[in-house]
Amino acid sequence: MHKRRIITIFILFFIFGSPLLAFAQEGSEGQAPLDDSGQDTFSAEVTKILDEQVIESDDGIPQTKQKLLLKGLDGDYENQNVTYDGTKYNFLSDVPYKEGDKLRMLHSTTAEGEDMFLIDDFIRTNQIYILVLAFIIITIAIGRWKGLSALIGLAISFLIILKMILPLIVEGYNPVLVTIAGAVIIMVGTLYIVHGFNRKTTSAVIGTVIGLVFIGFISWLFTELTRLTGTASEETLFISGVLGKTLNMKGILLAGMIIGALGVLDDITIGQASAVQQIREANPNMSFKEAYKRAMKVGIDHVGAIVNTLFLAYAGAAMPLLLLFQANQPPFTSFEHIINHGVIAQEIVRAVCGSIGLILIVPITTLVAVYMFKSKK
Repeated sequence: MHKRRIITIFILFFIFGSPLLAFAQEGSEGQAPLDDSGQDTFSAEVTKILDEQVIESDDGIPQTKQKLLLKGLDGDYENQNVTYDGTKYNFLSDVPYKEGDKLRMLHSTTAEGEDMFLIDDFIRTNQIYILVLAFIIITIAIGRWKGLSALIGLAISFLIILKMILPLIVEGYNPVLVTIAGAVIIMVGTLYIVHGFNRKTTSAVIGTVIGLVFIGFISWLFTELTRLTGTASEETLFISGVLGKTLNMKGILLAGMIIGALGVLDDITIGQASAVQQIREANPNMSFKEAYKRAMKVGIDHVGAIVNTLFLAYAGAAMPLLLLFQANQPPFTSFEHIINHGVIAQEIVRAVCGSIGLILIVPITTLVAVYMFKSKK
């Protein structure tokens, strides 16, 4: 595909893709939703601190009780003044609120019929938008067309997860099959968009598809062997309560394992395919065996990075769980008790199965790429 055609596709995608992203969120803004507890939410800005009391907790950390005057920004309380009284109800906050803070508020009615306003969280969407914009600018500035195409691939991944994988799982379809199908679409689409239609990309696509199947199978096998149910964490109960239906939590656990390894998988496969391409271009007459051997030297270095990368990524996400090693309180009184706990075991299986699948895909992708770039005699 010529560069001019690729540029045209990028421009058209941003023209028509941006409204599509906005449409995906349509219906979730500008309203004050009502939940089953009778609470409605709205945005508000702190206009005045009416009272403030600083209390030192038992562990020496200062906490604050505040009474705030706020102005509603949307919903039923737009342009109305409301009062949050943390001093009356003894609500403590680790981070004191200040004038100008934008907050997400909850409104409910007490048994006596009085209005009661509670703080749900800070509104931080503007800061997130700035961060994302900085990411986009830096990616395009340094990566140029590769960076732009990578961002398009990222947008496609987001849309497939949001508009295909998640809705089908909620509808009751098999989470593993849905996730593998969505992951294949994501990888095939993004790899060809970023790296073009060539033998290198095709080798990476084949390796990626095989890797997804491997990771799915290994994750399923050890989830069954360890008898994990996917219900060890509190958020699983929260999901079922919010959706009002029972989901296949074991399948969702497996789906999460597949998605978690997906980002590293394409890096490995395209890296190995690129290594083979460079080796073949340097010496087109090199034998199949020698080309495979040299490419695997690069792959072995990749393996070392894979293990570190994936485990550190999972360790960062599971940092609160890792603190249990230091708790030394029941049921975490020994190493065996810790790794046997459902939440911990779940993270171990997730990390190890993903790593096994990623390591196995190195020789397979190398083999496919060496065949795709075989010498012509």
